[in-house]
Amino acid sequence: MFKLIPEEYRLLACVLALLAVFALGLRVGWVSASNSKDAVELKVVKKAAVKTEQKQASAMVAAVANASAIERTRVIYKTVTKEVVKYAQSENAAVSTAGGVCDQRLDSEWVRIHDIAASPGTAASAPDESPEPVGKADALGVIARNYETCQQWRNEVIGWQAWWVSQNSE
Repeated sequence: MFKLIPEEYRLLACVLALLAVFALGLRVGWVSASNSKDAVELKVVKKAAVKTEQKQASAMVAAVANASAIERTRVIYKTVTKEVVKYAQSENAAVSTAGGVCDQRLDSEWVRIHDIAASPGTAASAPDESPEPVGKADALGVIARNYETCQQWRNEVIGWQAWWVSQNSE
């Protein structure tokens, strides 16, 4: 049967069949490589998404812990402020030479030194001004509020540090 087809056409048919098989193999390989590349990219995207979700979750945990610490600080310093008021109205605080309710005063030198320590730039710039004496209960109230502010800032720094660690952990 193949004898009826001239040899040149048989050779051409074989070459065309080989080219078709080669083209088909090339196409299958191309699609396979493309799918493999897409699969790798998809894995990378999924991995990045999981990492982002983990970072967001750990940042949320840090934020909740920070908010909790700030709230605990507020509660503690509300109690401290109440204690300062109680102290100011107590008999122990009222014992003084003037005999009034907590009218003992911190002298102006104490106030000046405190002001320099609290804000060195502004207090040291006006050495001629003599500060007025301050009541001990008033000073105690200010000191308690200062500590409350300091603790709030501390809690915020700890919260930022926890967030930073959560963002940079692998």
